Amino acid sequence: MEGQYLDILMVDATGMPIAVEVKLAKNADIRRKIVGQILEYASLLSNLTVDELDSIARGALNETLHAFAVEGETTFEDLRKACGTHLRAGQVRIIIAVDEAPEGLIQIFEFLSRRSDLDIRLVQLHKYLLKTGEILVVPNLLVKPENIRSRKLIDPRFMQVILAYQDIAPEGFPIWEDDEPDWRLVCPSAWKELWVHYEFCDWGKTIGVEIHLEDEPVKPLQELLLSFKEDWTKKYPEREIVWDPDWQDCGRVGVLFPKKTDPAVIAKTMREIIEETSAEIQKQIDLLPLE
Repeated sequence: MEGQYLDILMVDATGMPIAVEVKLAKNADIRRKIVGQILEYASLLSNLTVDELDSIARGALNETLHAFAVEGETTFEDLRKACGTHLRAGQVRIIIAVDEAPEGLIQIFEFLSRRSDLDIRLVQLHKYLLKTGEILVVPNLLVKPENIRSRKLIDPRFMQVILAYQDIAPEGFPIWEDDEPDWRLVCPSAWKELWVHYEFCDWGKTIGVEIHLEDEPVKPLQELLLSFKEDWTKKYPEREIVWDPDWQDCGRVGVLFPKKTDPAVIAKTMREIIEETSAEIQKQIDLLPLE
């Protein structure tokens, strides 16, 4: 990777890229260099495509993903897409393995884990010589994200929907809150301040393309959202249409898609809904007695 040599590159059964760097405690520069290397590896990996990473790994990435596909229920193509999504989203796991872990190094990792969204792990390796002459290496996980706080990563399928929408987003309707794993706001900046917006929602088994009202001044738009529900029931007969008048004490309406739906289809539906409803929403907003 641009002249950098990574000790070990792995991938897990979800397509998550994992970079492993091995360090010796006797290295006097271990604490000074470690932060820079973590950031550099995360940055370099996030700028690679799956094909580029597989080329660097001399075909080992595709070979491993094929093996996971044979053992599990996920197809090779889905794993490749998931791996690509992780890379584009900067979702990579960095593991630093050491023979000894000075207290100062542990403190650095705990600080990084508290203050960043990096998935970093500090592992101490204990080596034992067996009577057979073989060497047993036992890992001890010293720092991981869960030790500091609960952190949820965005689902690769949901990220694919977000990326697909960004490619076709209508002018003036960008995505906001790009660090949330379960939802993304879509709206003009003026709407964001009023707490009325479109939203992609990851509900676990489904992904919602929705319109939300989340503040009392815009609650009068409930009737408009209810009319959208009636229109969408006719336009999307194969989809579940949700109407929740109690959402944030204001209301939400949405079209739900199974998680396996083509991300491009979900993204296209959001664009269609924006084009068909945004003018009427703005018209109703203009009639509200807002200060």
